[in-house]
Amino acid sequence: MNAKKKTTVILSVIFFIIFLMMIINISFNFRNYGIKSVEDKVLMVSDIIKHSLTSHMVNGIMDKREFFLNEIKKSKHIKELWLVRSPTVLKQYGKGLKNEISQDKIDDAVIASGESQKIITESIFSNNTFRMTIPYNAIITPTINCLKCHDAKEGDTLGAISIIMDMNELKAIGLSTVFDIAMIAFAVMLLIQLFTGKLLSPYMLIFESIKDVMKKANNGDYSGRVREIGSQESQDVANSINTLIKRFQDILNEIESKIDIFLSHKQEIRSSDPLEDVKQTISQLSDLYKFKRTIEHDITIDDIYKRLITVFETKIKIDDFTIIECNTTKKSINIIYSSNGLHCNVAQDGCRADRSSTTVNSCQFVNICGSFHDEDKYYICLPYSISNDLDLIISIVSSSKEENLRLTQAIHLIDDYIDSAKSEFVTKKLMHQLQESSYRDALTNLYNRKYLEEFIDRAVIEHNNNTTSYGVLMADIDYFKMVNDTYGHSVGDEALKIIAKTLQDAIGENDLAVRYGGEEFIVILYDCDDEKLLSIAQNIRTTFEKKKIKAGNGITFTKTISIGGALLDDDSPNFWKIIKLADVALYDAKNSGRNRVEIFDKIRERDDNFDIDY
Repeated sequence: MNAKKKTTVILSVIFFIIFLMMIINISFNFRNYGIKSVEDKVLMVSDIIKHSLTSHMVNGIMDKREFFLNEIKKSKHIKELWLVRSPTVLKQYGKGLKNEISQDKIDDAVIASGESQKIITESIFSNNTFRMTIPYNAIITPTINCLKCHDAKEGDTLGAISIIMDMNELKAIGLSTVFDIAMIAFAVMLLIQLFTGKLLSPYMLIFESIKDVMKKANNGDYSGRVREIGSQESQDVANSINTLIKRFQDILNEIESKIDIFLSHKQEIRSSDPLEDVKQTISQLSDLYKFKRTIEHDITIDDIYKRLITVFETKIKIDDFTIIECNTTKKSINIIYSSNGLHCNVAQDGCRADRSSTTVNSCQFVNICGSFHDEDKYYICLPYSISNDLDLIISIVSSSKEENLRLTQAIHLIDDYIDSAKSEFVTKKLMHQLQESSYRDALTNLYNRKYLEEFIDRAVIEHNNNTTSYGVLMADIDYFKMVNDTYGHSVGDEALKIIAKTLQDAIGENDLAVRYGGEEFIVILYDCDDEKLLSIAQNIRTTFEKKKIKAGNGITFTKTISIGGALLDDDSPNFWKIIKLADVALYDAKNSGRNRVEIFDKIRERDDNFDIDY
């Protein structure tokens, strides 16, 4: 039911209730007025009868009262009239004319109580009567003294007068009056309702139109407009609302078109409500802005990866994914993070997504990537070009097609986060490269003394926290100056490169090789003991003495190396002191004939009371 019909029904019900209440009230009041009017007439007639009977008694003509009573009975609307004598009067004077005795219980009750009683008989389709019985009590006044003639006391009931009045004419007049008033009231109310309906109709129609427009707007359709109907005032209201809706729609479209340019990939799946889309886009932009501001203050590229991992796990709800770095220059693949292990042989077979620079989705084509070996899983591999030499692969694995579809729909979010991080990836990579170059020896590509100083600070903390032992080797090429003097500095540089390569090949990934200066090198061995320290030192020495150094024109020669070592443990916890002790051991190796390994003897340290300024 529309608003106009609903309003009409409500007004009709209200008017009907008012009309009904008014008719009931008029009828009730008219009835009361009619009954009061009849009662007044009955009381007046009874007073006339009382005074007349008293006059008859005083004048001694009481036996002539019948004529008077008959004349009274002829009065209009008096249906019946009779007199009733009390028992004392009956005893004193007898029954009187025509048995002036009690006719019913009402007469008895009035004689006994001395109080008037009335009975109203009402019916719409039969006669209406009003019967009243009034007592006649003994009184004493200056002109009348009932006690002179009656054996009674003052106030005793001497008799009663019963009168029955016809109310049919009054009923007819009342019904006619009520009907006339009802017709007039009905006509007035009908006119009021017609006038009200005409007055409210434009507003109801506008309200109905507004309701339709708002219903469309709630469903995301802002194209609806309020109809301009009715009076000028209602048209102005409709025009104002339409202007507001159009302005809102234009602004919403403008916001949607402009904020999308801040996203790398526009969201493919839209809701039915553009306002909800704008809300989601703004929320996404806010998250991306906070993400970008956060990674701008991160120090290393590893910190950025940690942020991405958090985003993938908490915001996009990815349970199984792998982040892979592909160095296009070195043709190398580096697994940065894997939440649930690798599902493909990317290290051996390479990556199809990286090779083709397109998204690889197993739901698009069965077995699209031959490197993926888990047949019960579904996968999406997303390639991203970060810089000229760096590609990033995000490999996402799911257990169902439904989950794969959900993740496919979330690709635009991953795209935006990766694109937001691209500049920081490049910056952090460049900073890392610059930092690495500042820590590297240009000739040998080994770490330099500057890096050694920072490494030792971290190693000391780890040693103190975990009691990790370190071994230190200090190596020096024997008679290196002769190489430069005999063959030139370029051949000397080649010899330094060979010893650097020998050191790197001999140590593990947790160990460190440093060019300490000139032809002097330091090796830091992680989690080392005496046996390991000596074994690696001997391996370096014997390996290097077999290396052929080219001097040009087909000439080659070999060189030897002397090595000194010392161990950082709980007995000797000072790292710089251990380097000095390794240097002392190296000195001993040189003085003992060169091409030797000497490990510093702790017993010697105690016996000789070494005091080294470190």
